[in-house]
Amino acid sequence: MAHEIYIKPYAACRHCHAPMEATLALRAEHKLTPEVVEAITVTTHRYAVHLHDHRDIPSPASGKMSIPYSVAVALVTGEAGMAAFSKERLANPVIQALTRKVRVVEDPGMTQRVPHSAWHGWRSP
Repeated sequence: MAHEIYIKPYAACRHCHAPMEATLALRAEHKLTPEVVEAITVTTHRYAVHLHDHRDIPSPASGKMSIPYSVAVALVTGEAGMAAFSKERLANPVIQALTRKVRVVEDPGMTQRVPHSAWHGWRSP
């Protein structure tokens, strides 16, 4: 049996990593602040939409599984580590408001590129 490990760069589910990284890059490059954001659309594959598009974040674990929250906290704080998912951050009204502005949509082309072996039997919605 082969053992495979990797180090996650952000303290969230791996499906939140690309949106968080893009958010952090855009924040730095354009000096974005939550006040200027009207809406954010994250385009991804079906599996990420199905499992990670929620805006009600009752716990740090829920925040780590939410693309909208992960994007919002990255934009507001510039953080993507454990502190980004603290109870204090979850309660932040600016982060909560921005979380509600993030939509996650499927790109069928991206869904086709997701390797089925990575899902270990998980069935799509």
